[in-house]
Amino acid sequence: MPSSNTSARLSRRHACLGVLILNIVTVLVAGCSTPARQVVSETYHSEKPRIDQWAADWHKDSDAEFRTDRSVLVATYATTEFTNVKRLRSTDELVSAKTPMIVAWLEMKKGPQAIPLYRYVVIPLKYVSAETLIQQGAYITEQKDLGLPAQTPADSYKGAMVTDWQYCYACFAQREIEELEMRDLNFLTSNVKRRMEDRSLGGLYFLNTPAAARTRSAGTAKLTVEVGERAREQQQAFTDYYLKNRAALADAREGDARYRRFWREEVEPLLFDAFAVSQGCPKDFQSSRQRYKRLAPMYVEQRIRLNREYVECRSDALARYDLNTYQSQFAQLQQRESALWAQSSGSLRRKMIPPQEVVPQAVKWIDEAAEGIESAYRDLANIEKAEARAAASKQRAEAFSQATWQSTFSAISNRNAQVLQQSRQVSAMVDRAQTAPRPAFGKPNAERKPAESDSEAGNKVQYRPDTASPAPVAAAKEAEPMGAEANSENAYVGAGRDYPFSGSSSSYYQRSMAIDLAETNLRNQAAEFCGSSYKAEIRWSPDAECKQSAAAESFLCTRDALVNCYENRCEQEFCGTRSP
Repeated sequence: MPSSNTSARLSRRHACLGVLILNIVTVLVAGCSTPARQVVSETYHSEKPRIDQWAADWHKDSDAEFRTDRSVLVATYATTEFTNVKRLRSTDELVSAKTPMIVAWLEMKKGPQAIPLYRYVVIPLKYVSAETLIQQGAYITEQKDLGLPAQTPADSYKGAMVTDWQYCYACFAQREIEELEMRDLNFLTSNVKRRMEDRSLGGLYFLNTPAAARTRSAGTAKLTVEVGERAREQQQAFTDYYLKNRAALADAREGDARYRRFWREEVEPLLFDAFAVSQGCPKDFQSSRQRYKRLAPMYVEQRIRLNREYVECRSDALARYDLNTYQSQFAQLQQRESALWAQSSGSLRRKMIPPQEVVPQAVKWIDEAAEGIESAYRDLANIEKAEARAAASKQRAEAFSQATWQSTFSAISNRNAQVLQQSRQVSAMVDRAQTAPRPAFGKPNAERKPAESDSEAGNKVQYRPDTASPAPVAAAKEAEPMGAEANSENAYVGAGRDYPFSGSSSSYYQRSMAIDLAETNLRNQAAEFCGSSYKAEIRWSPDAECKQSAAAESFLCTRDALVNCYENRCEQEFCGTRSP
């Protein structure tokens, strides 16, 4: 068995932070590559024979009276915090394939003592050693709010980290020994019982101070952790005090039972509430001050039925209730309550209701139940108004959607008509070009007559799709000698006429989307005009023109450009396209 070495333990504390910095920070995240629960489970089963043999050898000589089940834990922050693998979500995954894993349990030794000694047994499973674990903190605990802190040992024990027996009075008691009352002893014994019923460890945390393990402790007892022989001495000192008062504690528990029986059998049957229940009335009602998460009509109507039955039944019962019996016995009952309270542990006490307050209290409850009915009817009215508003809003939304669609459809139809008309004009131009006489020679761009002067060429008018005569364009294209398409540089059809086009979003959208739709519309026109997107060149205007809607943050946008067509196909769509 390991023994404590306090001086060696203290000398090591200053080295902990330096070692911690060298550890790999290992955290659990979702969305990586290694499922945590599967990997840890497979690792544990592969190492289980070794763990079983170590535990069997340990239990042969162990003097522990209680131990938790084995807990398999995986590091969630470096090697200072470990979480029970059963608490991981199925989607949690490991950042590192070499995440440290351990197996641990908590042992206790109580005997006749009221407060047990405890210790931790931690066996490295994979990717961490006992020596590394010992250096992670001066204390170890299974939780950070109401944990049981223990000093880490000076050395490992057969490849594991096993702490010495620890004693922590403040971990089980809330007051100092000299301030304890019977009710405190009662709480202490129940607290010890609860801790010894825990079957697994939720986690393990390495800390620098024991106070970090008791962040939720509300007691006034000073937190100290004793180790080894000092732990046994402190446990025996409290045991002597506890045994001295154990008889009184047993009497106090019996007194608690007598006090509860007194109220249940002698006082409550004389009060109006018990009488009303005996007449078949509901025990409870739903107050208007209660908050309700569900305000569906079904639940509101249920509240009305319950409260109405409460009001009607208890009003009838109140008319038949005989207060005289309770009033005549009140003085005797009050004396008996005080005497029984004095014999109890003092952990709980109920107020004796004066006779003159019994009926007013019953009337107050009935009035509150009635107010709950009024509140329920108001809730129903509000529900109806809300449903009416929702129906009207839905109707307006549908009307708006229909009107918006009609407007959108009208704009689309008009735009399609424009595109169709433009397409017909282009087709007519192509037909006329194909039927025009072909020159005997010439290149694609040589549509000027030989006698045409430079000044005449400079004053040449740019043709538009709806006015230009396409005959020279087609004639120049047809006049190219055989093989020119493959051997000559690509050229404009018609020497580059700079045909103006305009694209529109056709309806109101967010600004960026409206501009994209307008440009897409223009590209489609250019591709159709040139016969292919691989023969079209676009020179965009500097900016789009957008008109904002008066009703919302939406825009109707147009985008202008000059379009030219190439004679031969390019390697990419809209080749030569550029902004001015």
